[in-house]
Amino acid sequence: FPDVEQCVVISQSSTDGGETWTEDEGFRYDLNEYDECWMGVWTYFVDQEGGVALIFNNDFEVNREEVIFVRRIYSEPGDNGMNFTSTHENLLDVEHADGQQMSFADPTAIVLPDGRVRLIVMHQERGAGAPPHARTGTLYSFISEDGVEFEFENEIVDWSDFEEFEVRSLNDPAIVRFDDGTYYIYVAAMIPDEDNEESPYKYVLLSVSSS
Repeated sequence: FPDVEQCVVISQSSTDGGETWTEDEGFRYDLNEYDECWMGVWTYFVDQEGGVALIFNNDFEVNREEVIFVRRIYSEPGDNGMNFTSTHENLLDVEHADGQQMSFADPTAIVLPDGRVRLIVMHQERGAGAPPHARTGTLYSFISEDGVEFEFENEIVDWSDFEEFEVRSLNDPAIVRFDDGTYYIYVAAMIPDEDNEESPYKYVLLSVSSS
């Protein structure tokens, strides 16, 4: 996890099944070189060779427009996630019609039974404005055969697909696979809160599923 004060990624280890944790010596990755000491929402997975891929958000100004990038750093097989190097400054290279890079936020990844990796991200419509003043947020799926190169798979769900709520945004998805082979994506949705005068909006947890 990031330590932005020291501008590094650090880690903790447990030898008793997660009951207690001890901080590891040193750091796992230096956030100085590419990331300006910042690491946004992150996810990780262990690939078929035993290496650890850490995928995270960072945002930079491109052509006077803030763009949220998906970055990838990697710890080689046998290293147990102790030393990461940068492999992709822009993992999901998808552009708007005018050539500007699209923003993809809140990555969450899962390794499928066949070894492929599915990456779920959230995209907010360009120029739509920020919630709650605008209604935006679409979840996209990208797929990878090797955990390195990802291709667009499909659009999973959009804020407008929820008719029982006035959804104004979708944020921070998390994908889970159950033993019966069903996949669930849990996502935070901003909806109106008519009973709260001080804060007229609240977040609820919604889910979509696929077998």
